[in-house]
Amino acid sequence: MEANSPAAAAASSSPANARVSRVQFSGKGGEYFRLWIVNALLTLVTLGLYSPWAKVRNTQYLYGHTSVDSHRFAFLATPIQILKGRLIALAVIVVASFIGAIHPAIQLVISLAFIGTLPWLILQGIRFALRMTSYRNVRFDFTGTYGGMLLRFFVFPMLSVFTLFLAMPWVTREIDNYLHNHVKWGDQAFELNNRTGEYYITALICGAFMVVLYAVIFAAGGAAFFAIAVADAPSASVILGAIGVYLVFIAGMELIRGIWVARIRNHVMNNLTVGHVASFKSDVPAGATALMMLTNLLMLVFTLGLAFPVTRIRMARLLSQHTEIAVDPVAADAVVNRVESRDSAFGEEAADLLDVGTAVLG
Repeated sequence: MEANSPAAAAASSSPANARVSRVQFSGKGGEYFRLWIVNALLTLVTLGLYSPWAKVRNTQYLYGHTSVDSHRFAFLATPIQILKGRLIALAVIVVASFIGAIHPAIQLVISLAFIGTLPWLILQGIRFALRMTSYRNVRFDFTGTYGGMLLRFFVFPMLSVFTLFLAMPWVTREIDNYLHNHVKWGDQAFELNNRTGEYYITALICGAFMVVLYAVIFAAGGAAFFAIAVADAPSASVILGAIGVYLVFIAGMELIRGIWVARIRNHVMNNLTVGHVASFKSDVPAGATALMMLTNLLMLVFTLGLAFPVTRIRMARLLSQHTEIAVDPVAADAVVNRVESRDSAFGEEAADLLDVGTAVLG
């Protein structure tokens, strides 16, 4: 094994007296599907009022079936806590929409205010999700700031436009670095030492696959044009051909996304530590991840979304099978909980209602 390999780096950074084990995920597709479909039906019947209970039950199942070093994770949020946050968020959105309808100038002010609150919503969503997660009875936390989120999620991506998006791998690295370096488990801080070069190498690999994909699409498009203009192909054949080309494009993009996800996840995990308590190693195969994402997408399409719980279990199982964590049990037992349980779900629920993604840690 080379001294500068990811495995060697992970081993050298492992805590003293560490126990090394794979993440264990015991969730089952059929079992989770039954839970999910019952929760979905109850949410539908109650016109959405049951959704906080559904969210808690679904999340508790996934966390409760995930363990590291024989200790399970726990999701500690309560349905009432989430319901209160959701009702407050909904009330704020309704009132803002009503006031904005009075005059276009007021609508403009509200729109600008909404844009300004997006970093705060993402921040609060991440913070709540982590504070409601515990391991060994110790909660996680997120210490990021509004300014830090504003820079990484809005300013840097907008500035990358002026580089014709050539800076986007660096921007992605900055986001990953900021997020992980502001996570804490009790009094232990996460530390990520990722490298910009790995993001550019992965971008080049994905870019090469994208060139091949577009070449195939253009070749297929040229054949379709020839069939229409010269061979006078039936319209039904042309339509089916166009659908086929579109499906090939979607499948190709999903495969490329899988390559990116696997390589970047491996790089991040192999360079991540938690104080003197734990270190990580990930060896997720890019091909297997890409194939998993593609088959999951097909399952969602052909089941009209009903396969969602099964696809989630499949992906969780794949990632857990290829994630290794070295934990020093003595140091872990000495970690001190620093997070109080009194947290509002307002930020996370407002982000959900406004379709602002908060699941950015992956």
